[in-house]
Amino acid sequence: QWGLKVGVGMKSLGLNMALAPVLDAAESGVMAESGRSFHGDPETVGSLGRAYCRGLAQAGVASVGKHWPGYGSLAQNTDHHFVVTERSHQEVQRQARAFTMVGKDMTAVMLANVGYSSFGSRPAILSSDLVDWAHTQGWLTITDDLAIEMLAEATGGDQQEVVRQAFLAGNDILLTTAPIDWDKAIDYRGIIKKLVVEDPSLEARVDDSVRRILLAKERLGLLDGF
Repeated sequence: QWGLKVGVGMKSLGLNMALAPVLDAAESGVMAESGRSFHGDPETVGSLGRAYCRGLAQAGVASVGKHWPGYGSLAQNTDHHFVVTERSHQEVQRQARAFTMVGKDMTAVMLANVGYSSFGSRPAILSSDLVDWAHTQGWLTITDDLAIEMLAEATGGDQQEVVRQAFLAGNDILLTTAPIDWDKAIDYRGIIKKLVVEDPSLEARVDDSVRRILLAKERLGLLDGF
């Protein structure tokens, strides 16, 4: 019932998307020590996460499981460090079980800023393979915070290239904590517009994301009255 209570409270405030639940199975490390992880076992996390997402959906609130495909028991915080974990495909799949168990009861996933050696060692938000994997599960894909300066280490020190590659990887929603009208902020919209103007074939890429977003809204009844 906790997901439903949270969802009802959010709807009363006019909010229709929760950046929750955390589906990182962690026995130790940042996620466990901060109390963000439900449990260390992916199956247990998946079961609890599914109930939470169903409660949110019942209230008409979209759920966003994070951090796909699983932060795990990493000790370093990707807000402050560029982290690459040496996990095999099998271990990544085992961690991702917490997400796939929830399935279509979840609206979207937020991809991790973690790099996975078995997926090219680039942050998950820049991995088209990990984005595509999420899409095959029926989820929207949302980046973790693109304003994190450490991400630029993955693109030769270019923060604008992080935005370009996150878009080109196929993410449906690009998330940033830096206000768009802040004088130090990157012109996210301008970067994407320039890419599409220079390569009109990318319009189809934008259309795919818009279609997924509208379908997700329709499933939650968020288009009623339009």
